[in-house]
Amino acid sequence: MLEIRRVLCPVDFSDASARGLKYAVVFARWYAARVTVLHVADARTDAPREPSPVGLPPSTAVLAPAETERVLQAIAAFVDAGAHPDVSFDPLVRTGRPSIEILHAADAVSADLIVMGTHGHAGFDRLVMGSVTERVVRKSRRPVLSVPPHAAPGRESPAIVERILCPVVFSEPSMKALQCAVSLAEEADARLTVVHVADLLSAHAFPIYDRLDLPTLQAEYERQLRYRLQEFVPTAARAYCPIDEQVRAGTAWREIIAAAEERKVQMIVMSVTARTAPDTTVFGSTTEQVVRQAPCPVLTMR
Repeated sequence: MLEIRRVLCPVDFSDASARGLKYAVVFARWYAARVTVLHVADARTDAPREPSPVGLPPSTAVLAPAETERVLQAIAAFVDAGAHPDVSFDPLVRTGRPSIEILHAADAVSADLIVMGTHGHAGFDRLVMGSVTERVVRKSRRPVLSVPPHAAPGRESPAIVERILCPVVFSEPSMKALQCAVSLAEEADARLTVVHVADLLSAHAFPIYDRLDLPTLQAEYERQLRYRLQEFVPTAARAYCPIDEQVRAGTAWREIIAAAEERKVQMIVMSVTARTAPDTTVFGSTTEQVVRQAPCPVLTMR
């Protein structure tokens, strides 16, 4: 099951950061974890700062002590607005490229989870997400929760998780994501829907089926997938939370989004599979589209 002792929540003092902080608090309460609230001063744009040694890149610049203290005070005020008495916070200020420093900070504090609010259309603005959150999700070895603008109406509203969706493809990464989803559903006292999306038999793709009973073949194929999905969900998991299985046909990301909207889920949990070496890992097209279009926070994990 999922163990979370330290949550890392990067903030830029925006409404998006406030939403992220709210969900960081939710996870911290569920798992009795501490929250490290990180602000990265972008060395390429932020000032004032002390001069760097000659010849070193901009990311090695450090903020002047007075500026560091100002940022720490801003973090404290930001946390106070969304704090909870049961959660302990640790402020952290780093200087450099935000996505890189977030990943370094996650290693430094041994974070078990990174929680980030997103900006823009469908929770995925190309300028902000493309340069920060997307890079973190792509490269992080840790689970990342991306919280879109429409996930919660405001900083003070509670983050309620009553229904969770977990897409699976019968792989080891999917099983790990499912185990995480079960743990979260148990902590939140939520119902879990496990969905598998497949391309069902098509007469257009296989003309030979014109001479066969295509509806019967489709029904049998779907029946086999439903049985396989039921077998994929560990029996022991059903003791922790109510679980439903669903088989859908079509484009994976579109069907995952449709299932999330139909079930009115408050969280999606899914795996990100590395295509190559860790340093060149990229989003799979399905995961990327789900994070962009999801109506709720998306927890991605490798």
